[in-house]
Amino acid sequence: MFQHEIFKTLVNEYQTAEIVEKKSKRGKIFYVCQGYPKCDFALWDKPTGEVCPNCGGLMVEKKTGIVCSNCGK
Repeated sequence: MFQHEIFKTLVNEYQTAEIVEKKSKRGKIFYVCQGYPKCDFALWDKPTGEVCPNCGGLMVEKKTGIVCSNCGK
């Protein structure tokens, strides 16, 4: 999907910063690093690839708009 500097930890631990779309057993879409399940980074909301200006977290798309996955702003 995209690569971003926010995933430096993922790169260091799992040698990947690629975020991919997966489906749960019940059919719900979620987003994980390519090394999943070894890599435990996961989001239910679609990441935009942008960084939050307040905390540096990953911005995600919610029904109410684009918000930070970390601080919610």
